[in-house]
Amino acid sequence: MTGKAERTPDTQVLIVSLGVWTRIAKFCKYLPKFGWTAHVLVAERPGEQFEFEHAEGSRPANLYRSGWFDWLSPCRSAYSCVRQLESRVGRTLSHIPPLRKLGNSNSKRITEILRQPFVSDFRISGTRLPDAFMGWIPYGVRLGENIIRQNPGIQIIYASAAPISSLFIGSLLSKRTSIPWVAELTDAWSLNHLTPRPSWVQKLEERVEKGTLRSASAIVTVSRPLADQMAWLHGRDIEVIPNGYDEDDYSQLVQPLEEFTITYTGTINPSRLPSAKVFLQALAHLRAEGALPSVVNVRFFGRSLETIATLACRYGVQDIVRVYGPVPFHECVRLQMESTVLLLLESFSSEAKVMQTLKLSEYLGARRPILAFAPSGGTIESVLKETNAGVMVTESSEAVEVLRHCLAAFQAGGSCMGLQANAEEIEKYSRMRQTEQLAKLLQQVSIRNGGGRSTRLVTSLSRNSEGSYED
Repeated sequence: MTGKAERTPDTQVLIVSLGVWTRIAKFCKYLPKFGWTAHVLVAERPGEQFEFEHAEGSRPANLYRSGWFDWLSPCRSAYSCVRQLESRVGRTLSHIPPLRKLGNSNSKRITEILRQPFVSDFRISGTRLPDAFMGWIPYGVRLGENIIRQNPGIQIIYASAAPISSLFIGSLLSKRTSIPWVAELTDAWSLNHLTPRPSWVQKLEERVEKGTLRSASAIVTVSRPLADQMAWLHGRDIEVIPNGYDEDDYSQLVQPLEEFTITYTGTINPSRLPSAKVFLQALAHLRAEGALPSVVNVRFFGRSLETIATLACRYGVQDIVRVYGPVPFHECVRLQMESTVLLLLESFSSEAKVMQTLKLSEYLGARRPILAFAPSGGTIESVLKETNAGVMVTESSEAVEVLRHCLAAFQAGGSCMGLQANAEEIEKYSRMRQTEQLAKLLQQVSIRNGGGRSTRLVTSLSRNSEGSYED
């Protein structure tokens, strides 16, 4: 077990995050062990509930919710009007005989023209500008100043993105209070190719990113390839604190199932469908060979899995592939730990090489062999090689050989993949170790900045009237 850092009791950090994501909740859980108290500033979004099922027992003690303005609401109203206009145009054309054919043949073109202002190159997201949560910035800054005023021990501001609005809040709070800030990006910002932009917008957004993060005392991300990309853009070293697992979540004793069970937990977005197809094709190939025994059971748990059931029927393996809805996190952990093999599906695109998914970290915590479908030369392959926790494939033929070997070893009573996982390397991905790494970084930033707060903070804040925590 890691030791507690030598910190004073009043050493505190203000964490700015849109919500209490698992990563943030686990940091808050373990930071006190290293002498840091966390205050968490989030947005209270109407109609949304804060979920802590992925962080049971980790709800932050000092949680502050600010208001926010949904600036996209008028846009959604306008888009609704566009949809209604589309419908009216279509109905009008269908009732005019000379234009009926025109309406049928050009309806798609008409629809595209009407929708263009809403689905253009400026597609809204949380990782690029325009940020869907920009209306949170003024509320977050106002409440952040109140929190800092009433907690003199706050030495560091830690802003976690996505969305990037939290980075603007962190930067503005640092300028107004003279408290150093650290920027965390769990996804790329301007270098995020999943949300492309025109070249002139790309250059402009890169300048905005560099200008915003220039004042940050440190920049943190979740994988080495992503850190290398960001280092190229910012011309500075980038800290890597990967996603991880909490050992407390995997402390229960679970007996493996008697059947050869492959389990996938999570969602299947369109980018992961090619991986799913390769896996199901491998199952179909083994069935055609007669090499797929009746004891095989393949389970999918999560959201957006309808396509998996359809593909299983297409490849003729619907009798062994079962699709279920989402389950609570503690149940998800049990399902992982009782499995023979854990299935990890990721996009084969080159952009996915920099990703270190939370699912991979959870699978490491379950200590079950991992069969991953992901791009070669990426973070997932690197982690699996370091930990010896599984194998990665990219083609159906590779998957067939791995599954054939696993089935033979299982029936012989041996190790499924013939792997001996490296427990020491896996432990590096525990939340405790990661939080220790974060605490050391916070300490370094605090020392470099003379203890965090400057005397100018008291003067700048005293000009403001006393405010409450409720914004």
